[in-house]
Amino acid sequence: MSRDSEEGLRVQGTVRDRYREWREQNPAPEPESAMSFSEGLPLPELSEATGRVVFTAVGALIGLFLLVLAGTAFAAARSWGEIDRGGAWVGYGASALFLTIAGLGGIVASYNHNYRVMTRAPEHH
Repeated sequence: MSRDSEEGLRVQGTVRDRYREWREQNPAPEPESAMSFSEGLPLPELSEATGRVVFTAVGALIGLFLLVLAGTAFAAARSWGEIDRGGAWVGYGASALFLTIAGLGGIVASYNHNYRVMTRAPEHH
């Protein structure tokens, strides 16, 4: 049994040495940043004011989409309530409430972040 273990350690050592030698000859390429564009794609440059408007609009559109989902959930809750399905009425009603909070919160948060937080001077840590 010890012979198998010694043989396994010897093979493991030779494999490890061959891999290290191969890795030295074939270094891994530098990883690209998730924020970088591939070759040939230009990075659009926006002025600070334009960026604020665009990013606030994106946040507001997402918030509006959540409000549309909330409206759909309120309608579903009403229709389930009309046919005496109390559990479904409660579930859709709760979902609609949380979607409304998320939609309004997203709109307010995107405005606050782009026009109040980003315009402040950075704090020193």
